[in-house]
Amino acid sequence: MDFPRRRWLNHQTPAWVTYPDFFITLCTVPYGTDQLCQPGVAEGVIESFVHRHENHVWYVWACVVMPDHVHAVISPADDVDLTRSVADFKRWLARQKGIRWQRGFFDHRIRQQIESAYTILKEITAWHKKHQEEKKNGIVTGK
Repeated sequence: MDFPRRRWLNHQTPAWVTYPDFFITLCTVPYGTDQLCQPGVAEGVIESFVHRHENHVWYVWACVVMPDHVHAVISPADDVDLTRSVADFKRWLARQKGIRWQRGFFDHRIRQQIESAYTILKEITAWHKKHQEEKKNGIVTGK
């Protein structure tokens, strides 16, 4: 059976957008494998975010490291290409920490103030906590 080819989306920010905030998700492969919450790995992911923030590559507003993916709210610097900088981030972590990343990434440009981005991360964190509790108790709802 031939599956349709996946179309890759353009991550370029439109010229009329100034200082965009992005909600990004980076996933590991295979799905469901705890690669990121291992000793030294989660710290390395956070340190890499801090490094990019301190060097004005991204302004990192928040990030959450989960066992098989990372959520973050970032604002790339004006002269930074989001796709290239995320690829560099993932490449460095793959080499340094042995993380196997899924190809590409998910991004959503936030159109409101940063408080909205904080709310998104807060809701995702709450969902993950609830999901983990349900999983412990043998209940998986998927919602």
